[in-house]
Amino acid sequence: MSNSITTLAISTYENRTTPSPHTSYQIVIRGPVRQWTVWRRYSDFDALFQALSAISPSVPPLPPKQWSVFGSMSSEKLDDRRRGLESWCQEILKGDDRLKGSKAWLDFMAVPESARTSSHRPSFQSSMFTPESWMDEYRTLHSLARQLRAGGLKDVRGVRALESRVTALDDGLKSLKDALPKGEQERRFGLVDSLKRVSSELLNRGSTSNHHPQGAGLSGQPLISETGARGELLGHRSQSSTSSTVSSSRRFGVRSSAPSETSETLALDNEGLLQLQRQKMNDQDGALSQLESIVRRQKELGFTIGRELDVQNELLGDLDHQVEGVQGRVKGVDKKLGKVMRG
Repeated sequence: MSNSITTLAISTYENRTTPSPHTSYQIVIRGPVRQWTVWRRYSDFDALFQALSAISPSVPPLPPKQWSVFGSMSSEKLDDRRRGLESWCQEILKGDDRLKGSKAWLDFMAVPESARTSSHRPSFQSSMFTPESWMDEYRTLHSLARQLRAGGLKDVRGVRALESRVTALDDGLKSLKDALPKGEQERRFGLVDSLKRVSSELLNRGSTSNHHPQGAGLSGQPLISETGARGELLGHRSQSSTSSTVSSSRRFGVRSSAPSETSETLALDNEGLLQLQRQKMNDQDGALSQLESIVRRQKELGFTIGRELDVQNELLGDLDHQVEGVQGRVKGVDKKLGKVMRG
């Protein structure tokens, strides 16, 4: 029996506009020792239902998909669907062990590698990805990477699970090549490469801290001496070296001041300073990725508003044409009335 998931709940949902309008549901999953969240849309639930139905005929029926003539469902209907999907997931969790222990179920719930048996692959099944669910999985992994980086090197299993899920994300993107335009493919491959770099950095930091002493390189030798080299790293050179070396600290024609110690760097050794620099750069990359997502969303909103304005302009044009027709008929009636009154 699979005990990797103890409880789950679908707590909320979001209406998203990219790459196409859809509703995504947040599943809050609790295991024996940790809690995580995943975002899935209705088509992902339907794909899971099809996969589980191939395993056992005892799969509970999935709440039916409802359509709206106005293009979007009301909040009441979305709440009903959220509760229905939550009950459906809980029925599977309490039911047949073959279903809740299946690879499709574990992949859908993004169960970490450490909580699975050796017979299960630790990745989301690439064939279950859609362009929308792929982006949901990327956002989940991006958030997980930030949490792992903030928590230091304590969760080694979490880092390895991140690496496995990033590999699966890469495989899933390759399977979606025919469904994405070339520009979008390149953008998403760039996102995956960014996650790979973060995953590799976390793994390298873990292996370095576990196998090498402070201030030592991969060969066990000091990276740089703790006396003079640290001063050179921060710009404090001796007089002899200053006199014999041409300064290269000019930037855009303006000489910059030498860097100084801060409370954040004072307690770090040379290797720690380099790691801190990498972490700051990765934080900036993450902030730029979020900014890119926000700008892209604003662009989609702008396009949507533009299309709506075009529709409204067409309606106003039709209305103006109808008003002109009514005015013409009113003038004709006035003429006829005038003739009647004179006759």
